[in-house]
Amino acid sequence: MTRTMTFSMCLSALLATSAMSHDDGTTEKARHLGIAIGKTYTCMPEADRPVARADFEEMFDMIHHTDGNEIAFVFAVAIGYGAASDVTEAECTELLKHATAVKAEMGLGGTK
Repeated sequence: MTRTMTFSMCLSALLATSAMSHDDGTTEKARHLGIAIGKTYTCMPEADRPVARADFEEMFDMIHHTDGNEIAFVFAVAIGYGAASDVTEAECTELLKHATAVKAEMGLGGTK
């Protein structure tokens, strides 16, 4: 059962990404931002995570509102992928800078 659900979620993600391959680059920006945010999240102290999570949820809502549910889905999946990736301490500072730059480029606000 779990394998079937995992396969269908992966297939859905693949189909959604394939259908959006002709957009204006927003999908890739959302994917890169999500991965950077997920990786940065793993670098944060536990005490800072609730505020960061609220920021990410607000970003998700903004992306969903402006770009639609497919791109918001890509963003959310990318956060999970980034959070599951291995990150060294040396990467944490650079990841935070990158996420901040992409957020600014996409015109996304947030609580931080």
